[in-house]
Amino acid sequence: MAYDRTQGDPKIAMLDDGADLVFRGGQPVMDSGLENAVLISLFSGAEWFGNAFAQPSARIESRFYPLTLKAITLSRLAELERAVKADLSSLVAQGIIAEPAVRASNPSGERLVVEIKVSPPGAETETILLSRYGANWSVQTTHPANTRV
Repeated sequence: MAYDRTQGDPKIAMLDDGADLVFRGGQPVMDSGLENAVLISLFSGAEWFGNAFAQPSARIESRFYPLTLKAITLSRLAELERAVKADLSSLVAQGIIAEPAVRASNPSGERLVVEIKVSPPGAETETILLSRYGANWSVQTTHPANTRV
């Protein structure tokens, strides 16, 4: 049976200047995995529209994203890893994901790579790779929701 792209939430795609929804054949591609929840947790600021509907204790404000705009240093890499875990802690507390494995690196120049391994407790792990070249971000996953069978 092929992946049913009509189930789940509309898939969010991160772009250089924000985010957009993915469409195929005029229909939104749906994300039945964890990508959207992770991306919203990591890239949403206090002004995120979903915060208007959330209780103050449940509002999202990324600790991770502001750090990505600063200079890359060894201490910043460790700080980024802690920020990812802090931003995803509410998903862990709700039992949506197990404790994530996070690795931040600076393979060359202004390149920042953050690898996040997340999984629902007892389920297959999804790897989300975030790369920044200067001020630009591109997001890709090793197992995109729209290609799952």
